[in-house]
This record gives sequence, C-alpha cells and structure tokens, in this order.
Amino acid sequence: MYPAPNRIPGHQHVDGSFNEDGDLKPMMAPLSGSAQQLPLPPAPSSAMPSTTASAAKPAGRVDQPPISTACITCRTRHQKCDGKRPCSRCIIQETECTYVASRRGYRGPRVAAISKSKKQQQLRTLQSVTPEYISKDVAIIGPSPPPYTLLGSAPATQAVDSVPFYAPTMAGVFDSDSFDFAPMPPFAFQASEVPFAQFNPSLPHGYSFVDDGFSFSAPYYSLQLDTLGDVYLDSYYHHIHGAHAFVLPKHFLLRFVEESAIKHLLAAMRWVGSIYIEKANSVNAITLFNEAWGLIHKPDVSKDGFLIQAMMVLILGLDGTRQRDRVHKILNDLETTAVEIGINTRIFASLHGQGLPVLEESWRRTWWNLYIIDALIAGVHRTTAFNLYHVPTTVALPCEEDQYQAGTIPPPRDLEQIENSGFLDDIQEFSSFSYLIQCARYIGQMMTARIVGPNDENITRIETLLSGWRLNLPLSKREGLFNGTKLDEMMFQGYMTLHAISILLHQPHSQLDTTPTLAIDACAPNTPALTSSGLNTHTKHAIQSANEITKLITLRVSLLKHTPFFAYMITLASTVQLSWWGLPFVRHDDDVGQRIRLNLGALSKYATVWPSSEHLVGQVKGIAREVYKIKQWQQQQIWPNPV
Repeated sequence: MYPAPNRIPGHQHVDGSFNEDGDLKPMMAPLSGSAQQLPLPPAPSSAMPSTTASAAKPAGRVDQPPISTACITCRTRHQKCDGKRPCSRCIIQETECTYVASRRGYRGPRVAAISKSKKQQQLRTLQSVTPEYISKDVAIIGPSPPPYTLLGSAPATQAVDSVPFYAPTMAGVFDSDSFDFAPMPPFAFQASEVPFAQFNPSLPHGYSFVDDGFSFSAPYYSLQLDTLGDVYLDSYYHHIHGAHAFVLPKHFLLRFVEESAIKHLLAAMRWVGSIYIEKANSVNAITLFNEAWGLIHKPDVSKDGFLIQAMMVLILGLDGTRQRDRVHKILNDLETTAVEIGINTRIFASLHGQGLPVLEESWRRTWWNLYIIDALIAGVHRTTAFNLYHVPTTVALPCEEDQYQAGTIPPPRDLEQIENSGFLDDIQEFSSFSYLIQCARYIGQMMTARIVGPNDENITRIETLLSGWRLNLPLSKREGLFNGTKLDEMMFQGYMTLHAISILLHQPHSQLDTTPTLAIDACAPNTPALTSSGLNTHTKHAIQSANEITKLITLRVSLLKHTPFFAYMITLASTVQLSWWGLPFVRHDDDVGQRIRLNLGALSKYATVWPSSEHLVGQVKGIAREVYKIKQWQQQQIWPNPV
C-alpha cells in the first residue's frame, strides 16, 4: 500500500469534489421535414409621433441626425454618445457597447399600424408552434407588445385562466424555495403581475440584452409569442448558443418552426433563456419548464435528433438549477436514445440532414456536445460514469464556429486525423471544437485509469497527454484565445477542461487536500511539509492549474456567455487556492487572497442567474472565512500585541 499523501496541519483542508447536492466536501466541520422559409413579421411601428422643430443654426455647422438613445456605458458615465453601434467611446475604451431604448413618452403601439393580412399571417405562424393543449383564444403578442399588460387591455384584477398548464405524471413544477418538484396546484397570474422587458424598436427582435449590471424581463405567455420576437429564445441564443452551439443557428432554425418536430426543442430553449431574464423559480420560468418537460415526455414523441437536442438543452438548465437527480435520469435516457437512433455514427448526419450541410453539421455537433457534457458532468460532479467514452463513434469532427453560424460548412474531417496529426510532416490545423473534443477524451482516460498511488505511471501518462495537447496546438490556437476581437469559446473551454483535469489528477495526491478515505489510511506515515521546498510535484501542479483557471476569468468578455460549467471549474480552483492560502509559509500571500476574491466575484456573477452557483459561492465564502480566521490567528502568534 502506498503511503498517504502528506497533509499539512494547522489550516483548512478542502476537497475538490462535490457531493450529490453539489456541496464541497471539506475535511473540517461541514459548511452549513422540408425546410420552409418562415415569413417575417411586420416591423414594429413607431409609437411616438414625429415632430420637427426649426431653429437657427450657426453658419457652417453641419446638421447631425438626432440621437434618440445612448449606450449603457456612456449613460452611466454621463458622457455624450454618438449613437453608433458600437459607439466611438466604447471602441476607444474597449468596453462592451449595449443599447437599451428609452420608454419615455411611449404609449403603446398604434392599433392601425399592422394590417389585417399581416395579423393573419402572424396568427398562422404562432399557431404552428402552439401545442395542442394550449388555447388558441388568447390574444396574440407580436414583436411590439403593449408595455403594461400581458393580454391587451385586460384589467389588472382579471385573472388569466384560459390557458391550462400541462402537468405530466412524471413531474410537477419547481418549488419556489428548494427547486424540488412539487405537485402543481391550479393557479392563474394577473396581467399586472407579469414583468415586461425593455423594448427596443431599433432591433429586429425588439429587445436588447445587457449582461453586466442590468436584467430585464419580457412579457411572455407560453408558446404564444412570435418566434421572431421571442425574447426568451433570443436570450438563449445570446447567452448559451455560443458556448454550446449544437442547435441550428437561429436564421436556419426558423425555417423549421412550422414543423411539430421541434416544439419540444423550442420550449426547452425558451425555458433556459428565461433563466437569464428572470429568476429560475419565477412564474414564467415554471410555466416554461412544464411545457418543455411535458413535450419531451409525451408518449408519442418521436425519437430523433431534435429530441436529443431538446433533452440536452434541458440538462444544461437542470444542472444549473441544482436538479441533479433529474439530470442523471435525463442523461441516462438521453444516452440510450442517442445510441438507439445511431447519432454516434457518421451516416446519421447524411441520412437526416435533408441535403442541408448546416443541418448535417448540427447533428455532428449534437453528438460531440453530448459527449462533452457527459464528460464534464462525470468529471466535476463525480456522481456519474462517463458512459459515452466507451461508445464507439464514427462521427466526423465539427467545423469552426463562424463557419457553422454562417452556414458555410467545409468537408468534415475525422477523429483519427487529429489524433495522428503530430506524426505528419506538415502541421495540420483543426477546428477549435476538435481540440475541445480531445480534452473531453482525456477525462475518459483519467476516469478509466486505476491510479493507486502518487507514483502511478498512469499519472505520468495522462500528464503527457495534457502537455502534448498544449505543445501540438497550431500557432493560431496557441498564441491567444481571441480570434481577432472575438473570444474563441471552444479554445477557452479546452484550456478550462485541461486545467481541471490536471487538478483532478494531482489534487488527491497533493499536500493540500484530504479525501473521504483519509480515515482508512490513518496508520500510514504522515510527513507534513513545513516549508514551500517540501511541497511535492502534485501540489505544485494543482496550484499552477488552479491559477490558470483563475486567469481565464480576467478575459474581457461577459462571464454569462461562457458555458455554465465554468462556475464549477472556478470552484474547483478555489478549493486548491484556499488550502494554499492557509499555509503559514506561503509567499505572495496577498496575491493568493486576491485570486480567491476574483473567484468569489465570478461565482457571484453566475449566482445572479444560476441557483447552483449561488449555492457554491456560499460554500466557498464559508471556507474562506475559516481560512481567514486561521491566518489572523497565525499573524497574532508571530506579531503579538504589545503590552
């Protein structure tokens, strides 16, 4: 038997894994068909009467068009904005430029602005995405909704009860406090109780999203909104699609909205998109979840690629709302269905792509995103097995993200090509998604390796894979994470996954961690490190990888556009840094503390959207307080107060 890893006394030990409820596990006391082009809806009419004013102008002065809005950054700093998108100030200062139109003087859309024929056209579009159990008699909300009421001019005291909720036998709704499922009582909300979004008539969809410092809700009632003006669907594409781009890009997906085959997918996307706008336990979010869950579990639901996508979207939302049991259940059903329909084979994309290269690419991305999600859930939560790692696959590799969004799909390449690329004379470049797939495969190799001690050769073998991944990247992928001015999210997730694997590989054998099996090895000799020179290699690897994950937070992009799994990686890095911070001989003590503060700030940002992050930030703060108390006591022992 190998001796237990050296443990360092006198500081808070933190385990880097999570239990079934998503809690950290510290050693000390536990902390409390054919594609049809969808007709575009009419552009929203202006609700403000245009007025002109003649005034004397200085000679030689060039008339400038009036600026009706200013961006959020200039408005907050009380600076003049030129109204460009992005504005000149934001370009110079390299800040995010976002516009939210003012509602001053807005009295609602003009009734006569939309012709009768266009209204009928909208109605046909809306009915095509409305499930059978939803009433068609409710007033339709188009891309220019009334600002104060949800259902036209219904009085605030009149309850809306014409649309029943779907309550499948398998589940009810989220309980507003614990997010556990409870039987759903019949209820109806009033029109005055429904929040509304900031409407921006200058945007095609009528709404704008702000990531930092602002949060807007939108009038929404079941599947009644026009897909082109659906703020929740736009929210999904704004926040989630870039990090997990397996659903068709929106302008391609809209060609399929008249097909019943994607109703469950649209419902799942709306639910996840609503979480970024409202609280996960809000009335609208609960309603949207029930729709998505009910459509996915209908007895006559077709087992196809769109069902796989809908279930994957649902997993992203359920994991972020701490519904681990349901994540496990859906993941098991999802893996079984995926293999049954053969989405793990190369021919699936050709058979079900309808001759559309972008749809074929979507099926390839669906498989590989499912593969990555399965890997991340298994690697971070440690409560599931990475089942898809053992499933044979012949699916081709995905293309670059910008190619997918534009629909310009190149001939796909094979997994064997990237695995053998290091042995060829010329350096071949693959898509960023392909390199992320490699990292996910490393999770499988780590989890299947039976590592029995700190000197196990499997550790060296996996560390060789991680180092080889970094060194064999092409120059364009190695120099930075930005492709011009846009973040390469796939390479971001690749580095994120790589550093997380390193922590999971080395932390159990480091001197910064205790494991649940510590009591079994209690008789083994323990030689604690008293100086930094006594730290073993595993400890140094874990610390370096944790710092690299923290460094990813500093990239000047919105955190909420990253994958929601990044919050778990930040927490994983925090467990290492908290243990390191608690050592009495740590150099650059303030630097370690600032990294922990940065981690807490990032987790707090995620906590504004995801209940799981809200739970994790409380856990990390609790441990940080304990470590801080120990450090204060240590300083008092070294520098006692003068008598």
